[in-house]
Amino acid sequence: MPLAQTWLPALGLLAASVVASAWLSLRPSDDHFVAAVFPPWWGEARSIAAVADAGGAIVGWGALSSVVLARSDGSDFVARLHAAGAMFLLDPSPLGLCAGRSTLPASKEASL
Repeated sequence: MPLAQTWLPALGLLAASVVASAWLSLRPSDDHFVAAVFPPWWGEARSIAAVADAGGAIVGWGALSSVVLARSDGSDFVARLHAAGAMFLLDPSPLGLCAGRSTLPASKEASL
């Protein structure tokens, strides 16, 4: 039996455990303050509209324009963000996402 076939199941198990551990540690600990990851091909205006449709307020932006830091007092905010198009919801603290842009993009500030 070739060496690659011997190690393949172990490598698959390792990869699965790393993904599972990362997913569990990055899940939002507070359902009222999350980092919503929207599709990267969406524009900022569409992400802003999705957060508003979910009943949330934007409190900042992540390092990428598709990551929005959002807050809401609604009890089903997470479900509403998913329904509005968020691909993932993450806890912003361990990722350092709070260090991203803390205000609306310059293009949005100019239009306000």
